[in-house]
Amino acid sequence: MNAHVLSVVAESATPNRYSGINPGLNAACVMIGFLVLLFLVTRLNRDK
Repeated sequence: MNAHVLSVVAESATPNRYSGINPGLNAACVMIGFLVLLFLVTRLNRDK
């Protein structure tokens, strides 16, 4: 086998990148969720 055939086989064997999730939007949603949880835990704590 020559190099061209090997490169074509290697390119067809690699899966396509999954682009359904926006990493920036996902990180922002997670950060907002953690901040909301932090606010709820600190403000609604009755152990004072």
